[in-house]
Parts: sequence; structure tokens; C-alpha cells
Amino acid sequence: RVPLLVKFPGQWAAGSRIPETVQQIDLLPTLLDYLEIAPPAGLRGRSLLCPIQRATSGGELDCGSGEPRPVFSRVQYYNHHWTAVVLGDWKLIVRGSERLDREAQLFDRLRDPLERQNLADRQPILVGYLTSLIRTEMRRQALTGAAEEIELDSETRERLEALGYLN
Repeated sequence: RVPLLVKFPGQWAAGSRIPETVQQIDLLPTLLDYLEIAPPAGLRGRSLLCPIQRATSGGELDCGSGEPRPVFSRVQYYNHHWTAVVLGDWKLIVRGSERLDREAQLFDRLRDPLERQNLADRQPILVGYLTSLIRTEMRRQALTGAAEEIELDSETRERLEALGYLN
């Protein structure tokens, strides 16, 4: 619930508020859209320009499905890992990176904005669904970080084999 503030040139969209959850990775697509520059392929995040324009026009602009999108965050503190996903009014926090069903904490952000009442035991299907979103995102991130396959010349291959990197 930390506001993301964006100031455009002049007074354009001054004071506008959009209700959906946004992320810092939405800044670059938004600025590129504002400048009418096509985003590079694979750019994460989404432009907030349409929701901003909808807010300034009184809600008359259609910006797509209107379905909430999942927003992910991860925290690592020494050997402790937590991953969270926010989807609409729900927030799931899981500990670890292997067994994501351990110590799941589920909160209704609308009815419990201070996140004090863990509803995980009462909503197992929702916990399972949100956990699957986290797993999918973790796989996507792992694949995105994967190196692309390249052809090595024989000298480079031999040197890498001598160092033990190839077999």
C-alpha cells in the first residue's frame, strides 16, 4: 500500500489516482507509452497510461479486461526467503523457495488492511491457486535468466573443457 507517484510534464493528469495495484516495473512501459515509443520485446511491466487517462476522463475509457493482475514480491533476509503475491484484495505470503505451502499466510486486504488475520486455513483452494501463480512466476524468472545456446569454436571449447566447465 505504498503509493507510486508519477509527475508528467505540465499539469497533465495532476491529482489522478488509479485503484489497481501497480509496480515499479510499470514505470518504464508507462513513460515509453507517454512518449509514443514502442517498448522493446520482453519488457516486463505494463503501461499505466490508459488507467491514468481513464481516471482523468471520469472512468469512460476502456482499458482492457479489468481483471486484476498478480503482483509479485520477494524478500531474502540471511537464509530466510519470503515470496508474496497480491491479486485483487488477496495477499498470500509463503516462506521458502522449495515447499511453498509451508507457513502460508493469506490476508483479505480489503477487510483486514493491517494483515492481522491469517485466513490460509479457511481458504485452502485460494491458497493453492495463489501458490500456483507464485510457482509459475518463479519458473518464468528462472527461464528468463537462462543463457541462450551459442556455438563455440574448437579453441574456446578446449579451454573450457580444460577448466572443467564442459565435459
